[in-house]
Amino acid sequence: MSVTFGYFSQDSGTRDAAERLRVWMSDRIGKPMVLRYAGGYEALAREVDAATVDVAWLPPVVYVRVPTGRAEPLVSVVRGEQTGYESVLLVRADSPIHTLADLRQSRAAWVDAWSASGFVVPRVGLKSLGVDPRTLFRVEAFHGSHRAAIRAVVDGAADVTGTHARPREAKDSGEEWTVVTGVAMRVLHSFGAVPSDLIAVRTALAPEDRTALRDAFVAAGEGPMKEEIRQIFGADAFRSDGGSDYDALRAALAKADADGLFR
Repeated sequence: MSVTFGYFSQDSGTRDAAERLRVWMSDRIGKPMVLRYAGGYEALAREVDAATVDVAWLPPVVYVRVPTGRAEPLVSVVRGEQTGYESVLLVRADSPIHTLADLRQSRAAWVDAWSASGFVVPRVGLKSLGVDPRTLFRVEAFHGSHRAAIRAVVDGAADVTGTHARPREAKDSGEEWTVVTGVAMRVLHSFGAVPSDLIAVRTALAPEDRTALRDAFVAAGEGPMKEEIRQIFGADAFRSDGGSDYDALRAALAKADADGLFR
């Protein structure tokens, strides 16, 4: 018997790190782990719904959109010392855009239609501030990953992107996220906290497998696989506590769907 791990692979470097993690996890849990790459966040949700994966990395919007009863949280993703993060709009430091009003007729680089900080939360947040994102931008495009969306702004192909930032109170010892390949970036607006990403398991997974996977993920982030965890998940550790509350995000998504905000 094996355990299948589903996740959204963003580039070949991530896949190399995932393979190293797979080998380590297989040894740790005492059975082979098989990687199943999803083509995007929505595809990942379909994999979980169909129970073709036993365990999966679920960003918050993906977790909320998976039908109730299909998956249960195993561990929360920790970045810095926090399980949550902030959703922000990011521009180049030298950009003439300084207010939300300046975004009129600008070019937006988004991550994915199911990315919380990379599309969904900024869109909901703009609408709550009286700005209709459906008519705000001259051009909108999806780039498939946070790295690629930020790169579009760095290279001048877009003016603004939505991405994640660690909460301001976090004691961040890593590389400054506001610098991308030597180009200074500036937060245009923060929409506040977003629930954490999760490692979740299918509801019917055997209790002994849940326990082995939970212990292995927590141990992986404590040292032996720390660099791989950072490369794959952009995380520093995993936490087996209750994690974040997703009810507010679930309610905001339901209202946005009803209002046609994502059409």
